[in-house]
Amino acid sequence: MKDDVNKRLCELLGICWHEQVDDQTLQCKHCGAPMLFPWHQNPDFTSEKGRIDLLKRIRGMKGLDNFFLFYGEMQREEFGELPMVGLEFTSIFIDSIMLDDNGALARVALEFLEAKEASHDRNC
Repeated sequence: MKDDVNKRLCELLGICWHEQVDDQTLQCKHCGAPMLFPWHQNPDFTSEKGRIDLLKRIRGMKGLDNFFLFYGEMQREEFGELPMVGLEFTSIFIDSIMLDDNGALARVALEFLEAKEASHDRNC
């Protein structure tokens, strides 16, 4: 499950999900990168480092504001309240998403990026 989420996030973010050609060939079958080095490992967006990397990548897509709006709307739909603002929103976001070691941020980011992709596909 975790690898499925990470793999799909890589696809949506334009990052190669490295897969070895076979046991004899130590290269990625997609990009040709050597699979010997730790910097060619696949990202884990559920780890502490991975969560920050994920937010930076969303920010780099100029999508961080929309990501926060998307998360606020998810909270409104789940709890039936108006989107939270200010300190309350920040506190809930950090506590339930950023500090969660079970992939909450990755799952929300995946929903956000898939919705963004679907919206883009409808508008093309």
